[in-house]
Amino acid sequence: MGFWSSIGSAFSSACSAVCGAVSSIGSALSSFASGVGSVIAGIVSALSPVAESLGKFVSAFLQGLGILKPDEKAEDLGERALQAAEKGITLDQFDNFDSYVDALRNLELDPDKAANRSSAEKLVAGIGVGNVGLERKFNASPGSFDSLWL
Repeated sequence: MGFWSSIGSAFSSACSAVCGAVSSIGSALSSFASGVGSVIAGIVSALSPVAESLGKFVSAFLQGLGILKPDEKAEDLGERALQAAEKGITLDQFDNFDSYVDALRNLELDPDKAANRSSAEKLVAGIGVGNVGLERKFNASPGSFDSLWL
């Protein structure tokens, strides 16, 4: 019982940390972070091969829809969004999604912060930002694409 209890505790801690970080990006991501984001964070934290495959899928999917450029990865977008949020730059401050993503692309990254952040945080943040991009691209209501990532 102690083993499973410690696994559950680690899983819960990982989900809380990732979802807290993703929620900091802006209010548009708060429901994603607390719902689907927590499930994805747990899976990514526990299963490294799944995380790698999911990252590749998400990047290719968002590239195909023009949300990411061909050379961009979801994890990189997530890291940029997280570092931007630490500087007070959030999605809520922009009139449109494209302006926000342009600001992220022009943000100078701190390589030490990026090196110390988990791949789960980066990926879930990237998926969250990409999810908002999908909603805006297709004029869908917030949360419409959340379950797509599961």
